Amino acid sequence: MIGKDKILHAVVCMVAVVGCGIATCWISKGVSLASGIGLAIGLGFGKEYGDSKASGNKWDWWDIVADLIGTGIGAILLLLFWVLIGR
Repeated sequence: MIGKDKILHAVVCMVAVVGCGIATCWISKGVSLASGIGLAIGLGFGKEYGDSKASGNKWDWWDIVADLIGTGIGAILLLLFWVLIGR
C-alpha cells in the first residue's frame, strides 16, 4: 500500500510542474517544461535535505521516487494541456 506521504510528494511535484509550466508558457514550451521540472525536482530534494537535518527525521529515497513520479505525471499533463489548447 502506498502511504499518504508518498501521494502528497507526488501531487505537490505534479502541481509544481503544471503550475510553473503554465505560468512560464509565454516564453517557450521547452523553457516552461524545463522550469517546471526543475522546480519540482528542487522542491523534492530540498524537502529531503531538510528532513535529513531535522531531529528525528531522515532522508527517504522513496520520497524522491514519489517526487519523480509526480514530476513525470505533471510533465505529461502539461504536454496534454498544450495539445488541448493548440500550442
